[in-house]
Amino acid sequence: MADILTIMIPSLGALGLMVLVIWLTGLSHPVVLDDDAPVIKAVQGHFADAQVERITRSADGKSALVYMADAPYLVLVRALGDRMAVRPVTAKTLKKLSGHDSDLDIVLDDYTWPRIRMNFADAAGRTSEENAINTTIKEHTHA
Repeated sequence: MADILTIMIPSLGALGLMVLVIWLTGLSHPVVLDDDAPVIKAVQGHFADAQVERITRSADGKSALVYMADAPYLVLVRALGDRMAVRPVTAKTLKKLSGHDSDLDIVLDDYTWPRIRMNFADAAGRTSEENAINTTIKEHTHA
Protein backbone atom coordinates (compact mmCIF):
# COMPACT_ATOMS: atom_id res chain seq x y z
CA MET A 1 0.00 0.00 0.00
CA ALA A 2 2.84 2.38 0.81
CA ASP A 3 4.35 1.78 -2.63
CA ILE A 4 1.12 2.81 -4.32
CA LEU A 5 0.91 6.01 -2.26
CA THR A 6 4.54 6.80 -3.09
CA ILE A 7 3.59 6.78 -6.78
CA MET A 8 0.09 8.24 -6.58
CA ILE A 9 0.74 11.33 -4.44
CA PRO A 10 3.50 12.82 -6.67
CA SER A 11 1.49 11.93 -9.80
CA LEU A 12 -1.60 13.69 -8.51
CA GLY A 13 0.54 16.66 -7.52
CA ALA A 14 2.04 16.85 -11.02
CA LEU A 15 -1.42 16.70 -12.62
CA GLY A 16 -2.66 19.44 -10.32
CA LEU A 17 0.36 21.59 -11.21
CA MET A 18 -0.30 21.12 -14.96
CA VAL A 19 -3.95 22.13 -14.54
CA LEU A 20 -2.88 25.23 -12.61
CA VAL A 21 -0.34 26.23 -15.30
CA ILE A 22 -2.94 25.81 -18.05
CA TRP A 23 -5.44 27.89 -16.11
CA LEU A 24 -2.91 30.65 -15.29
CA THR A 25 -1.69 30.94 -18.91
CA GLY A 26 -5.22 31.36 -20.21
CA LEU A 27 -5.10 28.26 -22.39
CA SER A 28 -8.25 26.97 -20.75
CA HIS A 29 -10.36 29.68 -22.39
CA PRO A 30 -11.78 28.32 -25.62
CA VAL A 31 -12.14 30.56 -28.65
CA VAL A 32 -15.68 31.62 -29.48
CA LEU A 33 -16.20 32.95 -32.99
CA ASP A 34 -18.70 35.64 -32.06
CA ASP A 35 -16.96 38.37 -34.06
CA ASP A 36 -15.57 38.59 -37.60
CA ALA A 37 -12.16 39.95 -36.54
CA PRO A 38 -10.59 36.69 -35.25
CA VAL A 39 -11.98 34.80 -38.24
CA ILE A 40 -10.44 37.28 -40.69
CA LYS A 41 -7.13 37.17 -38.81
CA ALA A 42 -7.07 33.36 -38.94
CA VAL A 43 -7.85 33.30 -42.67
CA GLN A 44 -5.24 35.95 -43.48
CA GLY A 45 -2.70 34.01 -41.40
CA HIS A 46 -3.11 31.06 -43.77
CA PHE A 47 -3.87 32.87 -47.01
CA ALA A 48 -1.72 36.01 -47.10
CA ASP A 49 -3.49 37.74 -49.98
CA ALA A 50 -6.96 36.73 -48.83
CA GLN A 51 -9.77 39.11 -49.62
CA VAL A 52 -12.76 38.18 -47.48
CA GLU A 53 -16.07 38.82 -49.15
CA ARG A 54 -18.50 37.50 -46.54
CA ILE A 55 -18.45 35.52 -43.29
CA THR A 56 -21.18 33.30 -41.92
CA ARG A 57 -20.73 32.14 -38.32
CA SER A 58 -22.56 29.22 -36.73
CA ALA A 59 -25.03 30.06 -33.98
CA ASP A 60 -22.89 28.31 -31.35
CA GLY A 61 -19.75 30.28 -32.25
CA LYS A 62 -17.72 27.14 -32.94
CA SER A 63 -17.30 27.52 -36.70
CA ALA A 64 -17.45 29.99 -39.54
CA LEU A 65 -17.62 29.78 -43.30
CA VAL A 66 -15.70 32.45 -45.18
CA TYR A 67 -16.52 33.38 -48.77
CA MET A 68 -13.48 34.70 -50.57
CA ALA A 69 -13.38 37.38 -53.27
CA ASP A 70 -11.70 36.13 -56.44
CA ALA A 71 -10.58 32.80 -54.97
CA PRO A 72 -11.53 29.31 -56.18
CA TYR A 73 -12.43 28.11 -52.70
CA LEU A 74 -14.36 28.79 -49.51
CA VAL A 75 -12.61 28.70 -46.15
CA LEU A 76 -13.92 26.83 -43.14
CA VAL A 77 -12.74 28.08 -39.74
CA ARG A 78 -13.29 25.99 -36.63
CA ALA A 79 -12.62 26.88 -33.01
CA LEU A 80 -10.47 24.21 -31.36
CA GLY A 81 -9.68 25.02 -27.77
CA ASP A 82 -7.82 28.31 -27.61
CA ARG A 83 -6.92 28.21 -31.32
CA MET A 84 -8.59 27.99 -34.70
CA ALA A 85 -8.23 25.48 -37.53
CA VAL A 86 -8.57 26.69 -41.11
CA ARG A 87 -9.40 24.56 -44.17
CA PRO A 88 -10.06 25.52 -47.78
CA VAL A 89 -13.18 23.96 -49.25
CA THR A 90 -13.28 23.23 -52.97
CA ALA A 91 -15.37 20.99 -55.20
CA LYS A 92 -12.64 18.37 -54.77
CA THR A 93 -12.50 18.51 -50.95
CA LEU A 94 -16.25 18.78 -50.32
CA LYS A 95 -17.58 15.23 -50.22
CA LYS A 96 -21.09 15.85 -48.93
CA LEU A 97 -23.30 18.69 -47.81
CA SER A 98 -26.55 17.89 -46.04
CA GLY A 99 -28.91 19.73 -43.79
CA HIS A 100 -31.64 18.96 -41.32
CA ASP A 101 -33.62 21.56 -39.39
CA SER A 102 -31.06 24.22 -38.38
CA ASP A 103 -27.98 21.95 -38.68
CA LEU A 104 -25.71 21.76 -41.71
CA ASP A 105 -23.31 18.81 -42.00
CA ILE A 106 -20.22 19.43 -44.08
CA VAL A 107 -18.22 16.31 -44.91
CA LEU A 108 -14.70 16.92 -46.21
CA ASP A 109 -12.18 14.72 -47.96
CA ASP A 110 -9.70 15.30 -45.13
CA TYR A 111 -8.79 12.55 -42.67
CA THR A 112 -7.70 15.07 -40.01
CA TRP A 113 -10.94 16.99 -40.20
CA PRO A 114 -13.54 14.82 -41.94
CA ARG A 115 -16.74 16.49 -40.78
CA ILE A 116 -18.14 19.59 -39.20
CA ARG A 117 -21.65 20.46 -38.14
CA MET A 118 -22.66 24.09 -38.31
CA ASN A 119 -25.86 25.15 -36.64
CA PHE A 120 -27.92 28.18 -37.54
CA ALA A 121 -30.70 30.14 -35.86
CA ASP A 122 -33.34 28.39 -37.95
CA ALA A 123 -33.91 26.06 -40.89
CA ALA A 124 -34.27 28.99 -43.31
CA GLY A 125 -30.79 30.24 -42.40
CA ARG A 126 -29.35 26.76 -42.86
CA THR A 127 -31.07 26.35 -46.24
CA SER A 128 -29.82 29.73 -47.41
CA GLU A 129 -26.24 28.89 -46.44
CA GLU A 130 -26.44 25.43 -48.02
CA ASN A 131 -27.60 27.02 -51.28
CA ALA A 132 -24.82 29.63 -51.12
CA ILE A 133 -22.18 26.93 -50.63
CA ASN A 134 -23.52 24.86 -53.52
CA THR A 135 -23.68 27.91 -55.80
CA THR A 136 -20.16 29.04 -54.92
CA ILE A 137 -18.68 25.57 -55.39
CA LYS A 138 -20.45 25.13 -58.76
CA GLU A 139 -19.30 28.55 -59.99
CA HIS A 140 -15.68 27.70 -59.26
CA THR A 141 -15.96 24.19 -60.68
CA HIS A 142 -17.07 25.43 -64.10
CA ALA A 143 -14.88 28.52 -64.19
